[in-house]
Amino acid sequence: MVCRVSVFLHWKPGEDIEVRDSLADAIRVYARELYDRLMEAADVVEKLVGSGWECSLALYSVECFKDVDLESARRELTGLGLEHLVDQVEFEEEAEEE
Repeated sequence: MVCRVSVFLHWKPGEDIEVRDSLADAIRVYARELYDRLMEAADVVEKLVGSGWECSLALYSVECFKDVDLESARRELTGLGLEHLVDQVEFEEEAEEE
């Protein structure tokens, strides 16, 4: 029994960038937002790895796994200050092979 949580890095730029007046300005705004999002994701991954989770890079996210039951995973995420991930944690019989 394994729990999995996804730490999303970004979506497709064409879906993530909101262009109002200038495409160049929209890309600059996106760059700042993406930097902040990636730095936050790195902090989350660092906390998870430090707590014994195994994390690997996927296409648009980092997938993290730990051999714990669902309630333990939720308590642990809350204890790590990662409440925003509590509702996203999923229970799997085995970790997916890549």
